[in-house]
Amino acid sequence: MRLMTVLVAALSVAGAASAQTVRVTIDRATTAEIIREVHRAVESSMGAVGGDIGDALRAIAGHGGALDHLDAVLAQARTFKAEQTDRETRTLAIGPSGTLDLDTLSGDITVTAGGGRDATIEIIRRARGSTDADAKLGLDRVKAAVDQRPDRARVRAVYPDERSSAYSVDVSYVITAPAGTHVTAATVSGHVTITGIRGDVEVRVTSGRIDLTGSRVSQAKTVSGAVTLTDVE
Repeated sequence: MRLMTVLVAALSVAGAASAQTVRVTIDRATTAEIIREVHRAVESSMGAVGGDIGDALRAIAGHGGALDHLDAVLAQARTFKAEQTDRETRTLAIGPSGTLDLDTLSGDITVTAGGGRDATIEIIRRARGSTDADAKLGLDRVKAAVDQRPDRARVRAVYPDERSSAYSVDVSYVITAPAGTHVTAATVSGHVTITGIRGDVEVRVTSGRIDLTGSRVSQAKTVSGAVTLTDVE
């Protein structure tokens, strides 16, 4: 049975700063349950910082079977030499003040303000594998789902529920949207860059950088990475 190691790095700022590392080995069949318990314990003992770490654990658990794929990305990316890339462009009719909900497991999210009433998104899927066939298999199995409704669109990366894979896939988004768009962006491993969006902006990152410029920000959280805010409200 495969086991997963969760490494939680927490920083306590009461008095002199000190780093703690907690290593927990868990049976993958009970991952979600144990993550909930770890979240409660960490949040109880470490207050606000523990809450942020708990949020990150919940975000990872929420991707379900994709957690196995993230293991593959981290463990095998250096050994995968073959690469295949697919780019798809979609137009999303969300209006001048609609909502965009963007979610990926491994990949970057870039949003820039533009004119008009529609948003344009380029979905970039980059697959790696030991062979070209393995990389192509990754593109066949990992998709981006787009749910379009009036004034709202949700885009999320969808990974197969499999215990192991011969590939790793990053799913990134490059978006131009009306300045009044409300944007929610989340990635477990990747960077988020948002420029000129005056609707509410909410960003959650587990490992990666956040850069927000000329935007109205309601939340910007990263567990591991820098947050840069320039001319924000």
